[in-house]
Amino acid sequence: MNTVSITWLRVRYADLKDHKDAIYYAFSNRKVLLYIGITFRQDMKTEIDQTLKSFKERPENVTIWIGYITYTTYARITEQIVKDVECLLIYKNKPLWNTQCKEEYTGRPDLKVISHDFPLLMHIIIAS
Repeated sequence: MNTVSITWLRVRYADLKDHKDAIYYAFSNRKVLLYIGITFRQDMKTEIDQTLKSFKERPENVTIWIGYITYTTYARITEQIVKDVECLLIYKNKPLWNTQCKEEYTGRPDLKVISHDFPLLMHIIIAS
């Protein structure tokens, strides 16, 4: 079983420029998980701006979370691994705004994702 561990941070919109190495992001509103996305090879602030605009939402109306891969058993992180982790997170947590991956997970079957410091996400997810 291969493992990817993600540490999540709650950040202010104005501080996004300081987190260029983060790969994952999420939005919540109070105790509701709204969206999970990725910024692989993209600027975090630009990606978040585009996503908020597509949902006609303003940054001050959501809590922004960013996720860093802090441990993995993979030799290197590929774009497909990033997408499989995103899909598994969406499939198991069912954020309101996401549409893809909510009904089925089609990624690699030997994947375990551990999320730290984000109370709205399941802590350990195993693809089955």
